[in-house]
Amino acid sequence: MPTLHDQLLQWDTARLERLLTLRPDLIEERSLEQIALTAGRVGSLYAALRDLPAGPRQVLEAASLLSGPFTVADLAALDLDSDAGLLARVVEDLCDRLLLLPHVGGWTVVGPVRQYLPHPLGLGRGIVACLEHTGYYDLVNLVQAYGGARPRSGLAAKQALRDALCDPAALSESLSDLPEDVLAVLRRADVEGPVLKVPGVDPFTGQLPDDPGVRGALLIGLIAAVGVGRVELPLEVGLALRWPAVTCWGLAPAPVPGTQAHQVAPACAQQVDDLLGLLDAVVGALTIRPLPLLSSGTVGVKELRALAAGRGDAAAAAYALRILNDLQLLTSTRKELRLLAAAKSWVGQPAATRWLEVVRVWLASSSLPPARAGGARPLKPALSWDDDQRSALLRRQVVRLLGTSQELAYDEVGWLELWARRWPEDRLSATDSRGHVPDRDLRADVLHEAQLLGLVADGAASPLARAVYGGEDVAAVLESLGDQGQQAVRAQADMTLVCTGRPARSMKRALDRVAALEQSGQATIWRVSEQSLATAYDEGDIPAAVLAMLERYAGEVPQSMAYLVGDAHRRHGQVRVGTATSYVVVADDAMLQDALAKKGAKALGLTRIAPGVAVSMLTATATVTALRDLGLAAVAEGARPVPVPRTAKAPSRARPLPALPELDPTCRARERAAGLR
Repeated sequence: MPTLHDQLLQWDTARLERLLTLRPDLIEERSLEQIALTAGRVGSLYAALRDLPAGPRQVLEAASLLSGPFTVADLAALDLDSDAGLLARVVEDLCDRLLLLPHVGGWTVVGPVRQYLPHPLGLGRGIVACLEHTGYYDLVNLVQAYGGARPRSGLAAKQALRDALCDPAALSESLSDLPEDVLAVLRRADVEGPVLKVPGVDPFTGQLPDDPGVRGALLIGLIAAVGVGRVELPLEVGLALRWPAVTCWGLAPAPVPGTQAHQVAPACAQQVDDLLGLLDAVVGALTIRPLPLLSSGTVGVKELRALAAGRGDAAAAAYALRILNDLQLLTSTRKELRLLAAAKSWVGQPAATRWLEVVRVWLASSSLPPARAGGARPLKPALSWDDDQRSALLRRQVVRLLGTSQELAYDEVGWLELWARRWPEDRLSATDSRGHVPDRDLRADVLHEAQLLGLVADGAASPLARAVYGGEDVAAVLESLGDQGQQAVRAQADMTLVCTGRPARSMKRALDRVAALEQSGQATIWRVSEQSLATAYDEGDIPAAVLAMLERYAGEVPQSMAYLVGDAHRRHGQVRVGTATSYVVVADDAMLQDALAKKGAKALGLTRIAPGVAVSMLTATATVTALRDLGLAAVAEGARPVPVPRTAKAPSRARPLPALPELDPTCRARERAAGLR
């Protein structure tokens, strides 16, 4: 029988590259011999089976049931409606993954794989293994019930039972004559099992349960007691129940509707802007007032709703706090949650840098996603998340799922079904701890996170998902999203601007500057008001520029809206409000005016409000230091002079774009395959 190393020696570079792409844990190995050794070890096989799609995994499980070398015809016999050509391609794919090996007359399963498939195709163990705890006299009674002679040992009795049940066709006919309650128990074990919990069963004392159906099945050996309160349906009986079609291959992809590709890019841009806008709003709110904490050290749902006012619900605010906490921009005391000084500089970073940092910490996090509105889990106070090692794996899986999918539109259920076909639930070990959150619910929460990040847009995988998976230039992709989408609005006399469809990011940003967003979705509506125009005029815009921008997107502007733009500018600034942290009093007003005229005085932010009196936005200590640098003998006013320390400013440095983990091993696999050959 050929070994894994012998098989690798016969492969060309293209096939070796495919192996390293399908099993990226083998890329770091330096030789074909090391690849063969690692591919047969526990950790590598576990990862290969975990990443195996549901259809090929089912074929592999069926192959593990067949004794000795098997052919495609043997697999096709397990499903009456099977496609032999499709099965052959799946078998070749399993060979490329080093899970099957060619053999004389067919293929064979790599030896260690069988022990990680405890219940292939949902079937139980053989009758010999299931009866390991059954006493000798009980075994004798079972053999004699099938018309056999009295065996000399327990092993001989088990082998005699195996021979009596080895013909699935004959056994299937005899099962139809069983009482209905016994047959119902066997069918339930086939659907839910093969291991069922049955109170009252004890193979060590021979105790039987009160359920007549289970009792009858135990007495005739069609199920076996395998532990206290547990029974198992043997493999031979399971095959007879399903005869003649043992399985139904799930190899063909399910049909899905196509998406309108021109809507995906603008929807993705809007979701990224919404996410960064939510983070900016939370940072701004925490800058004004720290967030009070409950006695348990968490943020209450009431505080979350207040924090998310105008930017989403409490679940969105909890998600924003989670991101800022993972970015290490938050600190907490016993009573409140505060921002670190780095948060303000982070807000000033470019959008691409901030979004990449968010995705990087999201992929690395092993904490459970925050509960979402309408999800299976109740919304808990923020900062009270639990860890689950499946989370980091599922976040990488969803990026791989989105990055390799075609232009197909799914709803949430459709994405979850596609996910389950690509990576079925973890059934590698019967003793695995699955955690307190069901796998499907956790996948739905991770998929919701991906939608908030902009990896899923309008039901389809966004360009950002493919860029993250393929290691492309995310900043360039984000920049290209700005001009995609609707570039026109309809201006109405009631001061509203209506856009049907997804607005382009460039137009949305321009309109957000002069109008308040009232509705988003299939149609986006802005309302122009004196309050919304004040923001643009605060930043130095003039009515002519505002009208020119509105005419560029809306064409003709209603007369009432044009009048509002001019009137708002005329009334703007009639009442002025300023901020003063310290004040300066000079005995001679001429000395003050001379100081204000000097070079470098603008950095002080001094404003003369009366003869000899000025106010500054700097603290008293900083104002005294700056005035002394200008040559004035300034002192801090008060009984005791304030000491003025001199500190040197650290030079500012631009932060590089953060690096994302490698999710697509194709390029490295190509290089390693060429090097090994």
